Amino acid sequence: TGATNPYKEEHYRRLAYANEHFASSVPGWRTDRGRVYIVFGPPDSINQQLAAGRSHATQSWHYSSLPGVGKDIDFKFVDSCDCGNYEWQRPVK
Repeated sequence: TGATNPYKEEHYRRLAYANEHFASSVPGWRTDRGRVYIVFGPPDSINQQLAAGRSHATQSWHYSSLPGVGKDIDFKFVDSCDCGNYEWQRPVK
């Protein structure tokens, strides 16, 4: 009988979570937040700011440490269409 693969199980769990929580006009796994969640898992903290005035809603995800990437990694997502599809705002270098 087949042995379980914990990495495969975790991947499918993250995929299901992304589809349930990050779907908009596309499946959750195809969104920027879904892709980050699937690759890196749940962030250590999330800072949510709702739209106000002329600004759009944002979410900042913080990871204390990501093996192979670094420490204190932040991802900022912006809902620029006000439609629930938060896009990753890549840092400008």
